[in-house]
Amino acid sequence: MMEEMGERNSPLDNMAGSTNITDSTNKFDFASFIIERNNDNALLLLPVIIVVGVLILLGFVGNTLVCYVYNSPTIKKRRTTKRVFILTLAIFDILNCVLVMPFEIYDMRNQHYFQSTEVCKVFRFIETSLVLSSGFILLSVSVDRYVNLVKASKRIITPSRAKKLGLACVIVSLSLAWPVLIFAGTDKFTILVDGNSTNLTGTECTTFRNDYHGFMSDKIYNIFLIGTFVSALIILIVIYILIGLKLYRRRRGSTNNGGLMFLSSTNEGKNLTDGKPIKRNNVRKSSLGYAIRRSKPKAQGSTVMFYSVTVVFILGFLPHLTVRTLKMLKIAFTESHSFDSTEIIYNLLVRSYMINSAANPFIYSILNVRFRKDLIASFKRCFCLHRLRSK
Repeated sequence: MMEEMGERNSPLDNMAGSTNITDSTNKFDFASFIIERNNDNALLLLPVIIVVGVLILLGFVGNTLVCYVYNSPTIKKRRTTKRVFILTLAIFDILNCVLVMPFEIYDMRNQHYFQSTEVCKVFRFIETSLVLSSGFILLSVSVDRYVNLVKASKRIITPSRAKKLGLACVIVSLSLAWPVLIFAGTDKFTILVDGNSTNLTGTECTTFRNDYHGFMSDKIYNIFLIGTFVSALIILIVIYILIGLKLYRRRRGSTNNGGLMFLSSTNEGKNLTDGKPIKRNNVRKSSLGYAIRRSKPKAQGSTVMFYSVTVVFILGFLPHLTVRTLKMLKIAFTESHSFDSTEIIYNLLVRSYMINSAANPFIYSILNVRFRKDLIASFKRCFCLHRLRSK
């Protein structure tokens, strides 16, 4: 998301500025050379292209199933904030799978010969907006989880408010991502021609063009994005630490209360010899204690699930952020198009955030028993309908 780039140029136009050769045959040969280098680079990046392709398949199928299950009549009736947030994240992940990730494959396929500045700008903007939106939604989820624990008896964030919160996250993300439309575009870089004194110029799509000279520095915006991520990370860590402490205290309190209730039950049982009518009250207390103990694991399960989604999001985004920062500070990955293993590592790590779109459905399946049951039930319904129609 944070590379360096330039303007729209064809290989033939670039040659005019780089060489004094005017012969049409030579021009054709040079253009063919650029296209050949472009194809060689795509072959080098084939492992990364395959990885992204697999993530597209897993992410699209998985998140489509998530949308299907959470839109089923049985879950729709529950009207919970959890459902709203999961559906919102799934929609963002589907958009990532059908828009951003295929574009990234196209970009890797044409890293020496990317010709459309407009396409580059639009897709870099969409990419930045979706990443920011997902991050803000996870921040909202953490607040919702904490509020639910602190104000257990009162719903502050209702499903209706959760939808408005999701819309607000999108609006804020779009407002923060719009500078990418200015900075992004196609950038020129030099292609060394072995055995020839002439160098050629290739074109690539990048988030930050080398030739940009405007009212806002691209480095300032880059630092702003990094600062936004770090700030959100700190807030998430603090909130989930508070949630963990709250759950720990509640569990200790639950254990103590459970012991007291058991002793009370025993004493009341002994008092039955006095003929006092306390048996019904005892049953009520026991039932209430059972209900409280039973309700807590459900809330804790949702919290653990969203916590896992957040951790995967952070771990998936950190390699991307690290390589971008190292490149911006010219500490590492300073030589683009090196045609070695460094090029593969860079292109893989810079797209590490894409794993989030494929990972979320698996997290729901592993940590959410109800989702797993509803998913199996949905498959059974589809199978039964298919059998009825075939008859």
